[in-house]
Amino acid sequence: MKSTVKLLSILVLLMLSQWVNAQQDLALQKMERIKSDGANYVSAEGLGMDMEQADKQAMNFLIDQITTNVSSELETLWEQTRVGDDFQFQEKARQIVRSYSCASLENVQQIVIEEAGDDYKFRVFRYVDRKEIERSYADRQEKILDFIQQGQEQEDKLQINLALKYYYWGLALLRSHPRGAAISFDDLAGNSQKAYIWLPRKLDEILSNIDVRVEEIVPEQMNVNLLFTYCGQLLPNKLDYYYWNGFRNTRLYEAKDGRGTANFDDMLPARDFPLYIEVAYTREAENYDSELNMVMNALGEMSFKNKNKTVSMKIQKLAAKEPVVSFELKPETITDKHAVLITDKDSMLSIMSRIEEALLSGKTEGIGDCFTPDGYDMFLTLLSYGKVNLVRKPEYRFLKDGNQTLCKSIPVQFRFTTANNKDFVEDLCFRFTPELKISSVAFTLTRQTENDILRDDKNWDESSKLLLINFLENYQTAYALKRYDYLESIFSDSALIIVGTQLKRTAVSKDMENFVKDNILYEQKSKAEFMESLRRSFKSKNYINLRFEDINMMKKSGQEIYGVQLKQNYYSNNYNDVGYLTLLVDLSEELPVIHVRVWNKNKNEYLSAKTIITRPYGYQLGEW
Repeated sequence: MKSTVKLLSILVLLMLSQWVNAQQDLALQKMERIKSDGANYVSAEGLGMDMEQADKQAMNFLIDQITTNVSSELETLWEQTRVGDDFQFQEKARQIVRSYSCASLENVQQIVIEEAGDDYKFRVFRYVDRKEIERSYADRQEKILDFIQQGQEQEDKLQINLALKYYYWGLALLRSHPRGAAISFDDLAGNSQKAYIWLPRKLDEILSNIDVRVEEIVPEQMNVNLLFTYCGQLLPNKLDYYYWNGFRNTRLYEAKDGRGTANFDDMLPARDFPLYIEVAYTREAENYDSELNMVMNALGEMSFKNKNKTVSMKIQKLAAKEPVVSFELKPETITDKHAVLITDKDSMLSIMSRIEEALLSGKTEGIGDCFTPDGYDMFLTLLSYGKVNLVRKPEYRFLKDGNQTLCKSIPVQFRFTTANNKDFVEDLCFRFTPELKISSVAFTLTRQTENDILRDDKNWDESSKLLLINFLENYQTAYALKRYDYLESIFSDSALIIVGTQLKRTAVSKDMENFVKDNILYEQKSKAEFMESLRRSFKSKNYINLRFEDINMMKKSGQEIYGVQLKQNYYSNNYNDVGYLTLLVDLSEELPVIHVRVWNKNKNEYLSAKTIITRPYGYQLGEW
């Protein structure tokens, strides 16, 4: 019996050995066939004592093979911008080929052969179909054209910071595309343009139209308040910049609605100082897209002479007090109901002057009587958001909202102590009770977004529009101040919540592929799950800043229920994204109630304000 078992074991081992040898022979035949078919495949092999070592060598050789092909094509595109010797050029080309690994090299095939060589035990063969490489080029071209389109849309709306960012990112990817010189698109006028010619010119044109001048010098604070104009008019919305403070270039600052500031530690400049408009947005690119980040690292920052501004310390007033196309909130846009005389205006101004003094001195102990208890807690939390500086003397606007009065606004700058963080400028809105106590503080919307709501031709009364503005201001401020309890209180227990997260390409498992679209992971969450993820997010971030634009809104007839779809720009120290937020919110009570909260990467008619109003609870994960 034992001899029979032994014989059977020998036969099984013999058969297994023959099968393994047959498989090895087939693999070797396949390798030779692919190596000889250079027209359809790019291939390379590596040797090593372990499989990982052999595979790494094979992948490096494969990238070298692709680089050889790409380099000659890139050289045509870079002939006007190439810097350095051939070695530097080849190394940049190699890094750019690696940036395609997020797309094409995921589909690289592998053949592993175990051999008893003198210096190795594993032989790994890597190969990729040239069609896959071409597909990755097509994917990158689609991204380039998408960035150009987004840039044109933002430029048309005078969102100059976003236009610069998208044009720059499009140009960076263009210079990494082997066929970049052939990529064309239609501009907003319908004219066909060569992207590699049009993009650098467009960036320089926008930058040349930006002017920076001093509005006010505040010697006691070593502070210079700045005016930013575009085509001679005060620049609406946002603009990012940095400057030379006498010792080093500062980190990013932000101008809002045409106004910013420059802080100097020891001594104000005697005559002028250099300031630079931000165009690359390198830190945002790190979180936005791994391919884009790799390309920008490979290329280094591209130079544009018009981003460099010389700011004269001589104060120059604008030729016209207001822009030709005004983004100011005009009194006539508010009905008589809201433009009534504020009888307590002088008392409120007296309170606001105490708030100003507290912000200037950093001492808040003596102003508690200006607030309700909740309002004072919010104000103290706001002061801990970052180091707060008053940007300039406020110009107040008072709006009547029911039995409360809104005071807009105090312009402040938030500076963060952590390296590489961005400094933000926000306008603070204070809400007064009938007893002249400040009950809440919020970051205002940009003037353009506010005006988009107030000037909308929908047949709403102004009180409904102000109600919506207040909600959006409180919502974005709640994220900035990490008001977890407030957010938990305004989400319905049965709310439909769908969240999206920008992923690194390598973060997606096979099991999750069906739930990942456009490199975004979408998940439907219960309120408890959403709030727990929000709690973790608040703990992991030094700051959060939300910006809203491109608003689409609808009101349920006869009710204070609103559907809102808007573009949300989400900034933090370790994560950034841009997408469309859709909300269904009931504003009939003192506290809002959010019934639907859906985030989508792209604008979607199925998630418009009108649709969400008429079909608020019919969505399931994946229905867009």
